[in-house]
Amino acid sequence: MATQFINYKAQNIGTTTYHMIDGNAKTSNPTGVASLDSGKAQIMIGCMVSNIKTTSITATVSVRNGATSTRLIKDVSIPAGDSVEVVQGKVVMVAGDEIEVSANSASAVDCVVSVLKNA
Repeated sequence: MATQFINYKAQNIGTTTYHMIDGNAKTSNPTGVASLDSGKAQIMIGCMVSNIKTTSITATVSVRNGATSTRLIKDVSIPAGDSVEVVQGKVVMVAGDEIEVSANSASAVDCVVSVLKNA
């Protein structure tokens, strides 16, 4: 499979953890990164979280693989109508890695995760 750029997008993420790559809010056993060529990885080159509320909220973004969840940012305050760029470098993701996003309020954030697959 050739290297390709992919954007994972989600709207109205709230208090239930949303799994960006799987594309749903299931709370257990996300499959995350799949279908990589042997010896290849998926590189996250961007992650933007936007507050769509009229009040300040907090958001958390993590990388999860199996039962292990590592926070990229925890409870970051995002003013009304503003956004935060979570990834300002690159994050290498392997098979099974998933990006989880949640907020402290219902339907509070939109998120875009940009990746380079099979890099």
